[in-house]
Amino acid sequence: MKKSNAEMYWAFLHISRSFGTIVRLQINPLRQIYIVSDVSVARAILNDKSSTKPTPNYRKLDIVVGGKHVPHLTTKEGALWRDARKAVAHGFASQHVKRMKSVCYEQLDEWIHNTIDSEQGAPFD
Repeated sequence: MKKSNAEMYWAFLHISRSFGTIVRLQINPLRQIYIVSDVSVARAILNDKSSTKPTPNYRKLDIVVGGKHVPHLTTKEGALWRDARKAVAHGFASQHVKRMKSVCYEQLDEWIHNTIDSEQGAPFD
């Protein structure tokens, strides 16, 4: 049975609260994942130059940081990392995030009004 993203979030939260800030899950005999719920530990892992980063996990970031054949932002180093970070950092500035939050709320309200409220008595899930 496949879990939704929300269900996975709560499952991971329960696991980290039950077993600690770093948990290894054995998915099958050939695959395991680690759940790191401590921000400082996650940052140290991502910034550690000696650790290998699982590039397939970062493929979705390719388009954002430079295309199909460019190293990922989280695995870049030195000048490549600095240039990639500069390219995307402005999108995460506090004032921009606040503005996007209000845009998202407006769009969500409009969707609720036009989709859910317009179908009186009909379930939406």
